[in-house]
Amino acid sequence: MTEKVYRVGIIGCGRITSTIDDEIDFATYEVSRAPLCHAGGYQEVPRTEMVAAADVIEGKLQAFGQRWGVAHLYSDYEEMLTKEDLDIVSIGTRPQHHADITDNVDHERLHAGIRRRAATVVKADQRVRGKPDEGPADYKE
Repeated sequence: MTEKVYRVGIIGCGRITSTIDDEIDFATYEVSRAPLCHAGGYQEVPRTEMVAAADVIEGKLQAFGQRWGVAHLYSDYEEMLTKEDLDIVSIGTRPQHHADITDNVDHERLHAGIRRRAATVVKADQRVRGKPDEGPADYKE
């Protein structure tokens, strides 16, 4: 039986999703050589394939596509979400955009990953659940 390969779309093609590893001198610091950026992490997992990316900055988008071998590139993430048959969306934009992008992800169909500030994640969780006055069930201030 063949294991499913999960199709990944990246939203935001900058530092955290693509280039942060370039800043680390792994020989000097005692840190794991595991990728820190989203794309590097997905590339290490045999059951994921990055198939699409979106960014409003054309230069970052093209550089991301070339670096990571992603051919389907979009200047509008909503178009990417509509056109691509994705299983996972990795959101690596500036934090102030996370909640709005999370609102536009079809959570019945996709898993969305955000690796940023907790307050932004809490806000996104509230919006996804339709309860703007509550935090996640396990969130404590």
